[in-house]
Amino acid sequence: MLGLYRPAAVQAALTPAADRTTGVRQWEPTAAESKAVEVIRRNPSSLFEAMKWSPDPWQREYLGTTGQRTLLLCCRRAGKSVTSAARTLAHCLTHRDALAMVFPPTLRQSMEYVRHVRLFDRAAGQPVKVERSAGTILEWANGSRLMALPDRQQGVVGFTPTKIVIDEASRVSDVLYLSLRPMLALGRAELELLSTPFGKRGFFFDIVNTPARASRFRQWQVPAARCPRISREFLAEEMVELGERWYRQEYDLAFNDSVDSVFTASVIEAAMQRTAIGPLFDLGA
Repeated sequence: MLGLYRPAAVQAALTPAADRTTGVRQWEPTAAESKAVEVIRRNPSSLFEAMKWSPDPWQREYLGTTGQRTLLLCCRRAGKSVTSAARTLAHCLTHRDALAMVFPPTLRQSMEYVRHVRLFDRAAGQPVKVERSAGTILEWANGSRLMALPDRQQGVVGFTPTKIVIDEASRVSDVLYLSLRPMLALGRAELELLSTPFGKRGFFFDIVNTPARASRFRQWQVPAARCPRISREFLAEEMVELGERWYRQEYDLAFNDSVDSVFTASVIEAAMQRTAIGPLFDLGA
């Protein structure tokens, strides 16, 4: 199944079946569908409640935000991808002809993200009929579509999405991010970045740590201390097993120097400063 991904087939897969046959998509929701969608529009957290889950305060706030630029900096196991999947589903169900494009690092993670979306949709009773469900692509009767692709530049240019999600952004390449940026030019697309730190490198690190860039995003920072599902006993065990450096990255939102780095980022930055260095010895006239 993993070998079936072909960038050249993405455009054809994203063309709605109704558009290929008649060129016009006709969809009028029933009264029940309209009511169910309105519930989600007014309270996106209802998707969690349909799963019999109680969202954390930050999850409830994040699901309800309407910002164009959002950023989640979370510890491991905080529920960032699941929360993002619920928010993406709400976007697709409450907008006609939406196109949500999701970019995790790998195809397996793309499949897992779409699986979360399907689970939320089924738990909510599928308020809008699913017209197509194929691998990492979903299409609903209201014309909205979801496509999740791995970190590959090929096949991602030429779309006009209404929502872009970069999952595990600290592990996604700068080339992909730079390729996606022009999709925001028309001002209609949401951009959602979510990740746990992974070294002092890459566009995600730069955005979080550059005030001028970070100010463009509404941010949520969720260390392990804010996640009630992670016990203090487990965190104490992780500190012993992982060591302080790795623990702080995974649970305290610390952007550490790469484990295999010979020099720290601060040493390299200092070495690159253009300061005059005088001679070590007086060689005379």
